[in-house]
Amino acid sequence: SVQFLAQEKEMRLAGHSLVQRDASQLEADTVRYIQSTCEMLAAGEPKLFDQSGVLVGRGMRYDACNRVGIIARANTEFKEGSATWYLRGNIAVDNEENRTYLAGATITSCDNPDPHYHFASREVKWVAKDIMVSRPAVLYIADVPILWLPFIFQDLRKGRRSGIIPPQFGINDIVRNSPTYNRHIANLGYYWAIGDYSDAQATIDWYAQRYVA
Repeated sequence: SVQFLAQEKEMRLAGHSLVQRDASQLEADTVRYIQSTCEMLAAGEPKLFDQSGVLVGRGMRYDACNRVGIIARANTEFKEGSATWYLRGNIAVDNEENRTYLAGATITSCDNPDPHYHFASREVKWVAKDIMVSRPAVLYIADVPILWLPFIFQDLRKGRRSGIIPPQFGINDIVRNSPTYNRHIANLGYYWAIGDYSDAQATIDWYAQRYVA
């Protein structure tokens, strides 16, 4: 059902509401649109479908003029190679800058309702669906924290491209299990995609109190 308040310039939809604009579609139990403030409010597990994927949350507030919005306790996902990653948290969307922000987020590739593991992060920034940065990040096995990282950087773009090669190191290189353990970092370097048929790569391995290769 639709209720239009002409004096307040407000429209209210109730009962499996659906709003479509360009390539985006919003489904929710109730939707309110206030023309004077360009504000759209959705409640009842709103679902937002667009070219970038699907967002499902508990409530949504969207500014149609500035194309920014907040979705509370939202769920979304993205693919990286053969893996599907699931993100949960309070999501803020800035369509003008093509950026997405998450607060109080969890990230996991386990699709169980109670995932076997997940990363918990206070802040996540997702730029153009290509680059994701989160800080800080705590790795949980079930509900037990086992590892803390200052940040996580993930490049989600496909194909060959120049960039920093992710280094390799173990948990003991962050927190030593023995005073005599010598830390090491391997495969730290840069990859240069010169063209379709040529490239170059330089890496360095560091072993504390032993050698550099």
